[in-house]
Amino acid sequence: MEYEFCSDKKLVIYKDCNASCEAMNTASESGWTLAVIPTKYHNNKLMDLVNGNWAGVKSDDKFNYLWTGISDTAKNANYVWADGFTPVNYRSTIENVGKYGLFNKNTGKWAFKKLTDLQGQGTVQSSSNLLGYRECARERCYQI
Repeated sequence: MEYEFCSDKKLVIYKDCNASCEAMNTASESGWTLAVIPTKYHNNKLMDLVNGNWAGVKSDDKFNYLWTGISDTAKNANYVWADGFTPVNYRSTIENVGKYGLFNKNTGKWAFKKLTDLQGQGTVQSSSNLLGYRECARERCYQI
């Protein structure tokens, strides 16, 4: 898996974060989605990656959380990852009051929030500053 930051590492709402991650796909490089965190190992590696860019606890929580690709849009405990195929066998949830998952960079715990207008940073996986991921296919891949 490869993780990168999307939305130029800026605070954005969920839908803009997701769009930014998807916009990273090109004809020659595809698979970018909001971050998938399939195991505790990946969770810990993401904490290292994010804190390497933004160390320390911030006084405003919007700088401590990053959007991820996990969601429960029906709020029925049927969690799915944005890539559409990774099973949700691992969760690090502390707060479950909404549909969309955020990753706390300081604790590694996840929070599900109600409001999609809540600002957070993000990551993409090729891939929540946004964190995204995808299956690794490039030399500069952060292999975890």
